[in-house]
Amino acid sequence: MPSLLMTLLPSLALASGGWQIKLPDHDIGVGPSFAYIYAQAHASSWNLDISHSHDLFTSSLNLKQISVDDESYWGAQAEFTFWMMFNMGGGAGYLFNGEKSGPVGHIFAGFPFGDNAFSGPFRSLYVEPYTRINVFYSEGDAHLWPEIGLLVKVTTYVI
Repeated sequence: MPSLLMTLLPSLALASGGWQIKLPDHDIGVGPSFAYIYAQAHASSWNLDISHSHDLFTSSLNLKQISVDDESYWGAQAEFTFWMMFNMGGGAGYLFNGEKSGPVGHIFAGFPFGDNAFSGPFRSLYVEPYTRINVFYSEGDAHLWPEIGLLVKVTTYVI
């Protein structure tokens, strides 16, 4: 019952006019993120996210650095997400490490929240706790690198 209530509550509030939600209209966002990779003993990820949002859809380019044990991987991932009170999506990219380079695919889920903090071209600041499950393919092996992290972003749209 509590999960049903949490699903219906936002819809009821919107229907009664309690919330005013303005959807992005070809707006951009940019910001860093940091994640802990919990499948490895010593692993982390740093990202720079650049995104374009329109209505409920966002396309992003993530410039990424992953450190797993004593190895570092650099690369980029394209990501496509759908927003419905939280972000869901996935994407693909390529990671480079002198010896172990290869494609990486991922799925993503996050919950953004923020405030209209600015009055210039970037109008809002938001924070998004997220999880991203990466599967990296190299030398015939698949490596699972699940992240749990935090994204901080400024955007041209009002949250």
